[in-house]
Amino acid sequence: VDDGSVSGVFAETKDGVLEVNAKAVVLAGGGWAANLDMLAEYGGYDMDITKTSCAPGSVGDTLKMAAAIGGREEAKARGYMFGNLIDGISSYSLPQYYPAIWVNENGERFANEDCGEPCHDYTGTAVGAQDRVYIVLNDAMVDEAEAQGNKDLRKEIEAAAGGASKAVFKGADAADLAKQAGWTGDFAETLATYEGYVAQQNDDEFGKNPKYLASFGEGPLYALMIHQEIALSLGGIITNRQWQVVGEGKQPIKNLYAIGADGQMVYLGLYNLNTSGGHMATNVESGRYAVKHALKTCF
Repeated sequence: VDDGSVSGVFAETKDGVLEVNAKAVVLAGGGWAANLDMLAEYGGYDMDITKTSCAPGSVGDTLKMAAAIGGREEAKARGYMFGNLIDGISSYSLPQYYPAIWVNENGERFANEDCGEPCHDYTGTAVGAQDRVYIVLNDAMVDEAEAQGNKDLRKEIEAAAGGASKAVFKGADAADLAKQAGWTGDFAETLATYEGYVAQQNDDEFGKNPKYLASFGEGPLYALMIHQEIALSLGGIITNRQWQVVGEGKQPIKNLYAIGADGQMVYLGLYNLNTSGGHMATNVESGRYAVKHALKTCF
């Protein structure tokens, strides 16, 4: 209406435009993680190696609606719920097998591989900073990882490496593995340096826990390329403590609220698991507080 408050919504239906008048509007569209273009734009994800398992309806319409009437959005600063997966490998937990090493498209290590021990999402932050990321294991590590719960890992690796997989590679030694995977740097030197850390039981570069420092021996070696799979975006429409959508000067837009994945303000670039109840608690509480405030001020 003329004073800048919200008095309802318009919806496009198969029968035409539907006008809904309301004293308060609550946006709860589940974010935009099912929208590949928005994942690329706001998340900076390379969609050639990123997938989404988000609910199909979460395509960002609510964020666009809020922004169109002056609501602030900072979608690029928001976090995501995701996993690190490998095409052809059914295990979800292989990135948490810490004796393996990770290398990027240059065949270089870039992080301590046990960084996900305190919080699994730390692995996503490390992986997302590289163009491509590969988990490297030897035969003994494949067996140990399988024994730790990565069911059918060897069978799946052998099947993928023996076929036309673009995610799983096998090499007789470091040089052969680098050739198969197409790494542009000197992976043999990377591995030799790491073997030095194993021998001294101290990772001079990244401080990996010594209990996870294990030798790779002579080969064969396996490289498994990680892809990130996005399950949910976490916020983007800026809200205040009553879950009202705010505009310029952080002033609330009257009668308009955004809750759950739309108005999430708890997480920025990282979704950690150290907040009690996590995102689901915020879903519930944001709905409660928005409705309580609307009942008090809009009716």
